[in-house]
Amino acid sequence: ILMKKTKYVVVSALLAVSMLALAACGGSGSKNSSAAPAAKKEVAGKTIKLSGATVLVPNGWLAITPDASSDKTDDFTETQAVNIYKGAKDASDYEHVLVQVQCVNTETQFEDFKKFSGLDDIKDAAELKAGDLTFKTFTGKQGSYEYTAGSVVKDGHTYSFMALTKINKETLDVNSDEVIAILSSIKPTKE
Repeated sequence: ILMKKTKYVVVSALLAVSMLALAACGGSGSKNSSAAPAAKKEVAGKTIKLSGATVLVPNGWLAITPDASSDKTDDFTETQAVNIYKGAKDASDYEHVLVQVQCVNTETQFEDFKKFSGLDDIKDAAELKAGDLTFKTFTGKQGSYEYTAGSVVKDGHTYSFMALTKINKETLDVNSDEVIAILSSIKPTKE
């Protein structure tokens, strides 16, 4: 149990640090271009509200706050980020692939996001098209964990994601219908 909690804290801390670095940086927007197509099929789930955006949590996935000191799974209105775990049963079941989504109301340069991600072996990756958002992306590693991350600036907001694409024997394809549905569902809330 201590090993599981330690992994949770390490993974959450890595994601939180990179997302906080994203929120702290300023900069300019990114270019749009076409890439992977939108989700091929409708993905069912529930929409949750963060402090600045709404996002879809597909059926079979569980939303948990990325703060290691909190295991909230029902109220996200006070946070800018959410971890969405594929196959998690409850807040203590976090050894799964996941997509962390964050929306901040500042513009952040992609290169700053990459620089402060905390990942090793960073490599630029193909842009990822999700609905009307086109994310610049990169891949990286932290120990045996593999990640794909990306960001886009739109209408004065920076939308970013960090997907844990390999943990233990689980893998996640960021071009899957579920991930594309999560990313394409990100919408700012009206203030």
